[in-house]
Amino acid sequence: MPNLVLTNPPGPPSRGAFASYNCLVLPAILCAIFTLSGCSSSPSFGPIARDRAPPTTIRVNADWDDVYAATVTAAGQAESVILTAQSNAAGELILELETIRDEPVEVTARIAGEPSTPGGSVPIDLTCRYGRLGDAREQQEMLAAISARLADLKGVDYRPIR
Repeated sequence: MPNLVLTNPPGPPSRGAFASYNCLVLPAILCAIFTLSGCSSSPSFGPIARDRAPPTTIRVNADWDDVYAATVTAAGQAESVILTAQSNAAGELILELETIRDEPVEVTARIAGEPSTPGGSVPIDLTCRYGRLGDAREQQEMLAAISARLADLKGVDYRPIR
């Protein structure tokens, strides 16, 4: 069997290897520091803050019993889902919805007067708050969809959705 003899035994790397390694690490660290510090600047919310809209309210004459059903239909058309529905002692129906973009929507219905005829439709105030900052166009579209469905259901037990 031949004897193997190592001519260059392994040892610590030469200083030249460390020097070239340090030449690469220092610029990489500096680049990371400057890049990350640029990402931490505060965002500008100027245009969003100006677009805030107060809740929108409309008055409709409709059957009080149809408000929930009309809101379910309008929520489906607006790609939203009803999370909760609560009525309180003040005669209000408060519906909390969420859109597919995770925006909260609140629809409040309150009886605004007496029926014109016994057992007939009553004036109802519908209020909508769409999104965290309010969106006047979306609020009007939601209320228009609820109002249209209430008009379809007025005086009948059922009506196909158009």
